[in-house]
Amino acid sequence: MGVWKYDTKEELITLLKTLKDFKRPYWEARDSWLKIINNFPWVKADDFNTEITHRKLLLDKIKELNPKSILEVGCGAGSNLALIQKELPDVKISGLDISKTAIANAVKHLGNIQLVVGDVIDLPFEDKSFDLVITDATLI
Repeated sequence: MGVWKYDTKEELITLLKTLKDFKRPYWEARDSWLKIINNFPWVKADDFNTEITHRKLLLDKIKELNPKSILEVGCGAGSNLALIQKELPDVKISGLDISKTAIANAVKHLGNIQLVVGDVIDLPFEDKSFDLVITDATLI
């Protein structure tokens, strides 16, 4: 099928209506993105900066919910997980990312955290395995 394209506003509207009812994953696009993200330089100097505002907000909300277990879907190199681990050492933490490169980098920076290469479409966990599931900029 390739990449969806449109030339006019009417074609875009038609395409969006089609996509709204699209029930199966768009595997071609997924595979293209997977090639890109597996070659992405996952760890940058600022990645584990715990002063980033949205991470503080995320952590505050997590503390408020008081979960015993957390899964981050699309954890990348684990910057959110590192902050959660530091602030909530008794919480069971897991991370999932489609990129094997991201998970390999996360393993280098995180201690006792379950890290899994996997796809949100087919989660490799039993139902009700976590009290809280989070994602940060993954669904963009």
